[in-house]
Amino acid sequence: MNVRTIKGLAWFSAALVAGHLLSLAFAGRAGATDFAAPVSYPVGKSPSAILIGDFNGDARPDLAVGNAGSNDVSILLNNGDGTFKAAVNSSAGTSPQNMVSGDFNGDGKLDLVVINSGVISSSGTSTPGAVLFLLGNGDATFQAPVAITADTFPVSIAVADFNEDKKLDLLVGDNGGGGLTLLLGKGDGTFQPGTQIFGGSVTAVLTGDFNGDKHLDVVIGARSHTFNSKLTALALSLLAGNGDGTFQPPATIDTVGSPSLPSSASSWTVSSPQLVSGDFNGGGKLDLLLRYVEIVLGNCIPLFCEPQPVVHVVRYLGNGDGTFGPPLGVAASEGNAGGVSVAEFNADGKPDFAFAAFGLGTLHLGHGDGSFLALPPLTGPPTGIGPLVAAADLNGDILPDIAVTDLTNNAVVVFLNHSPTSGADLNLRLAGTIGGPGVTQGEGTGTEIIWDVVVGGEIDYSVTILNEGPHDATGVLLTESLPSGLKFISVQPSQGTCSGTTTITCDLGTMTDVSTATVNFAITATAAGTLTDALHISAATLDANSKNDSASFTMKAVLPADLVASESSSANSVVAGTQVTYTIKIKNNGPAQATNVVLSDALPAGATIAAIQARQGSCAPPANGSMSCELGTLAVSSTATVSFGATLSAAGTMTNAVGVSGSEPDTDGSNNGASLDVTVTAPPDFSISPATSNLTLQRGASASVVLSFPAQGGFAGNIALTCAVTGPSPAPTCGISPASVTPGNTATLTVTAPNLAATLAPFQTSGQFSAAAWPLWLSLSVFGLVLAKKSAKESRHWWLPCVLIAAILPAACGGGSSGPPPPQNFTVTITAAANAGAMQHTTQISVTVQ
Repeated sequence: MNVRTIKGLAWFSAALVAGHLLSLAFAGRAGATDFAAPVSYPVGKSPSAILIGDFNGDARPDLAVGNAGSNDVSILLNNGDGTFKAAVNSSAGTSPQNMVSGDFNGDGKLDLVVINSGVISSSGTSTPGAVLFLLGNGDATFQAPVAITADTFPVSIAVADFNEDKKLDLLVGDNGGGGLTLLLGKGDGTFQPGTQIFGGSVTAVLTGDFNGDKHLDVVIGARSHTFNSKLTALALSLLAGNGDGTFQPPATIDTVGSPSLPSSASSWTVSSPQLVSGDFNGGGKLDLLLRYVEIVLGNCIPLFCEPQPVVHVVRYLGNGDGTFGPPLGVAASEGNAGGVSVAEFNADGKPDFAFAAFGLGTLHLGHGDGSFLALPPLTGPPTGIGPLVAAADLNGDILPDIAVTDLTNNAVVVFLNHSPTSGADLNLRLAGTIGGPGVTQGEGTGTEIIWDVVVGGEIDYSVTILNEGPHDATGVLLTESLPSGLKFISVQPSQGTCSGTTTITCDLGTMTDVSTATVNFAITATAAGTLTDALHISAATLDANSKNDSASFTMKAVLPADLVASESSSANSVVAGTQVTYTIKIKNNGPAQATNVVLSDALPAGATIAAIQARQGSCAPPANGSMSCELGTLAVSSTATVSFGATLSAAGTMTNAVGVSGSEPDTDGSNNGASLDVTVTAPPDFSISPATSNLTLQRGASASVVLSFPAQGGFAGNIALTCAVTGPSPAPTCGISPASVTPGNTATLTVTAPNLAATLAPFQTSGQFSAAAWPLWLSLSVFGLVLAKKSAKESRHWWLPCVLIAAILPAACGGGSSGPPPPQNFTVTITAAANAGAMQHTTQISVTVQ
């Protein structure tokens, strides 16, 4: 079965890391799991691993912390009351990341095995990791570390007697593909050569008898690539132990991840697993909790991709035969790390777990059926609480305490558990926020928030009652006392019944260990002032911790000022170029005066604004199409007026939109704005629209064009029509009929070209002997005959030239067969005048005469 939970969560910011404290860690914290104030103990730099053990043989649990930044291990010896001496540091190789403890040489003193994980540099070169053995001296110090294996990327480790020879052995998981290696202990602090019992990249290891055969088994989490190299899944498998240091073939438990890459992601990884066990449903069989980190990278530019990490905790119920039921998500948190530690924090015999994830943490109290109740997290003093958490009874009171790493301050923070071990500890919690239309905002932090509310507005809030055990609570009563100035509206419990209007009592009946109930309230403020709503929880069953039985919140109620905006205009429709006066009125309907009243005006687009006047306050000059007016204070029922002129030069719509605000709450926001449109039309006019703008006609012919006169702006007068022709002479003539029209009617322009057949044509363009040359030709001919008659003898030599002149002259003077003359172009200008010439338009038509 696949577990797939993709969430688009942004990278958990460092500010959150520095701004929150593990919620389970405060003195007076709600619930049967009450913890004393945190106490911080300095250790080495960048604490990266934490475990609990007796390192000086005094039967008191001490703390061991691996420090990646200072390459050492800090041991904090317990004073017996849950406080610790100053850290004693011992060398632990390069950047310790994980460790286990045990008496590996049989001398009664705890030793350490520390993992130094390998790294890959930005250049691609790798530095192998190491597994180091630190022999304990019994006084919180250790001898120099000795390397016992050198896998490339060791990350996970477990210690147990796998071959049942009374000597501790080691399992080391390698994330670089080295698999899971078993190192059988010799009992003297040394180990036999390692044997690989599982291949691949092993990132988590957990031991326990999961199949009930009295032999230790191993659950492993192995990194597996599916689909492509960008997708990393986590495969959970069980290696059933034979009791002799050998194991049966792996049996699949689950695959966390997916065989395909989501379309919205470019990379998806499941990493940083942690495995813990416990009997979470009381079935006498070991169950599993898996903590892992899921990171999804969206489709983005490389080097600019923001990881989206989510930490998940998933539960698997064991069947007692080495198999497990389906997964159930029991916790999730933003961040890229989170530690889990199992213990019975409320002494009810049901395993719980603490979940720390980058500055936030919660207790998850077991119901005893495999499900858990998550207690709401709280925030506290700034600190750098890290993801590593360990739980054990540190002060001898039978209750498990908690130790977590503090990355910012290079410390370990200890929280001593002061939870009661009898009765039923009830816890009353108000919801983190209060809502409703009567709530405007909250000021302050934590339990010191003062809520700003409006008189007459509804105020909604929720109360959660938790019974965190260790026993059931009977006769649970929630009481709310409303002071003068607060009025009851409604109440709705998740169980039981409620009655009363001034003092509201909710009989919630029996609340089992562990359980919650919720009650939703609605009230309203009837008077201005500072008002406090107080609530209290009680039960017939003994409540050994009464510090968390009461809650209250404070409200600062103020009267509203109902501002109403309205506007009018001097006209609803005008001709372009006409100024319109907009008048805006702001009225305060109360019941309180309105202060710091501001009018915002989105002015008509494209309009010219002039003559701005404010009867109260002042208006800034218009800028970027808007105007702001500071109107000051408006008493109840008073009105402020602002007016201005607006002119639009073309047809369209002038829209003026206004909004108003003040410092006081306004319970009716629907009347804070107004909008008004003014229609702008074009002025009365007309135009000329000829059917065509080009005419072609022959000499002596006529052509016509139909003229239309569309009206605009309601024009309806008479239009006088004239025409004129320009061009070479002789020019065509023009006429318009009728000579006067009204819009919507038509007139006809007629153009007539003159007939040139009866006139003298140019020589160069005639196809025959020109009529103008005939008299000259006749004269020359007669002169030739006279000369010939006068003296045939004397004038014989003149005869031939005269004959040639008579024959050639007609041809030389235009005779012969040349082509037709080229066309001539003319322009006809049509003038249309109305209102005695005050309104006049012209248009032109091109005329070509062939």
